[in-house]
Amino acid sequence: MNLKLSGFLVAVLLYGATCYASGEDCDDPKAVPKGTPDVVMDGFFIGANTCAYDPDLVSSDDVPVIGGEYQDGGEPIFMVNGANTSVSNNDIRLKSIATVKHRPVIGIYNATTDAVGELTKFVDIGNLAANTIRREAFSRVMEGREFSVIALSQSGFMVGRGLTLLKTDLYESFPFRYLYRQHLLNLVNVETVGTLGMYYPDGPNYVHYVNKRDLFPLIVGAGSEASKPGRGAVIATFYYYNEDCQFGMAPLEEYPGENADLSKDKPPVVGEEVHSVCSYAASGMDFDSLRTHAPQFGTVEVELDLSTP
Repeated sequence: MNLKLSGFLVAVLLYGATCYASGEDCDDPKAVPKGTPDVVMDGFFIGANTCAYDPDLVSSDDVPVIGGEYQDGGEPIFMVNGANTSVSNNDIRLKSIATVKHRPVIGIYNATTDAVGELTKFVDIGNLAANTIRREAFSRVMEGREFSVIALSQSGFMVGRGLTLLKTDLYESFPFRYLYRQHLLNLVNVETVGTLGMYYPDGPNYVHYVNKRDLFPLIVGAGSEASKPGRGAVIATFYYYNEDCQFGMAPLEEYPGENADLSKDKPPVVGEEVHSVCSYAASGMDFDSLRTHAPQFGTVEVELDLSTP
């Protein structure tokens, strides 16, 4: 039995009829039918009303965005979720990113699978979420459009891999046009939020958010000394711990919040107090403003001051 089929069976057993590719509020005929197990939707677009769309059949331009009230903010940001996220509980993450960024958002779904499948994601060059990133980025930059993507937690690996594949595709398409390839890669804007991902190819524009109280990005993410965060990357760092923050909740109405601990002399830990979307609401800072700090070569660390509203 291959890994993909095994993951499918495990997902059916674990989630049964309560796990939907398209949510209960989805009535879009272009979306995947309700009752389809989430694991089958790996790499699919997620739009408004928790509707899931096959990227082979539906263009991202036809996907209703989350955060439609921010349509004036420009092109949508594509958000890739972290591990242990169903389509239904991914909705709060997508809405949270739209709220903090003031931009319309479309999800690229990183499906939860069994333990073997989760480990395989870190080495699988055929990862479906990574390939959706690769193809969507290629399609947009070839039209002269920007491709903006945000990676949460585990999905840093998928974003890094997808952009590496994009870079290969551009080389194969234009092998003797280095400057043109660099121009196209410069249309790609990447933000990572507490991600587990060590390698990001040179060319795109990067801002990596690292909470120095969060152990994960310090060990296996952009905050690690062993990481390659991409040429010219901005590492936006801060110190944040808040027991009010939990997985699956929206950012606090007032950030950093009454119970925020911004201490710089406490050790990093593992937990929702430091690693949730709530605790990373600092990622709502303006991308272009942070990119003004970007060096031509190497990387730069910019410490954010969360004590000032």
